[in-house]
Amino acid sequence: MRKSGCRSQFGQDHYFLNHVFKSQDTGIFIDIGANRPIENSNSYVFERAGWRGWAFDPLSCFKEDWARERTTPFFCAAISNNACERPFVEFEALQGWEHQLSGFSDCVRAEDLSLHQHKIYDVACYPLDHFLPDVTHIDLALIDVEGAELAVIEGLNLGRIKIDWLLIENVSVLGGDQKVRAVMAEHGYEFRARIAMTDDLYERRGA
Repeated sequence: MRKSGCRSQFGQDHYFLNHVFKSQDTGIFIDIGANRPIENSNSYVFERAGWRGWAFDPLSCFKEDWARERTTPFFCAAISNNACERPFVEFEALQGWEHQLSGFSDCVRAEDLSLHQHKIYDVACYPLDHFLPDVTHIDLALIDVEGAELAVIEGLNLGRIKIDWLLIENVSVLGGDQKVRAVMAEHGYEFRARIAMTDDLYERRGA
């Protein structure tokens, strides 16, 4: 998969290219909780394939990397259900991976706080409309936000912005949080797959 340009941690991008979007050459994506621009990126392969999109992550340490390694616009902010500032925990990547545990202070695990070095600071949060006021259709939303899924889903304004497919990391409870699945159903989405025991895949009814 790496030879084909895929970079997802568990082959999520490979699944999309070979199943969901097998007959689609281009499209529009958003990458929320984007983290690194290439390593373990769910959106990198789509950019290489000519898709257009936007990436969001409050971790400012990756801002220069995105500017250097990707053409996709990167916003150093969090997507949420309202405009505000929230305390955010950034874990120091002493072994190169701990930053992936970073998240809002009320979402991160107590054991991670006790085991790993970290710092806490406020980050700017906005609904998606704040950044994309003129966008009404998106082919794919990639969401990896370490427990803040419900606030992000509410912040997408799914009544105005039609998103055909959503891939949501859902691991806050074993097997996935049923609250996330219930909210997605309320918004008119069908659960289609569970990928690598970590991610839920949803399709908009009528897409």
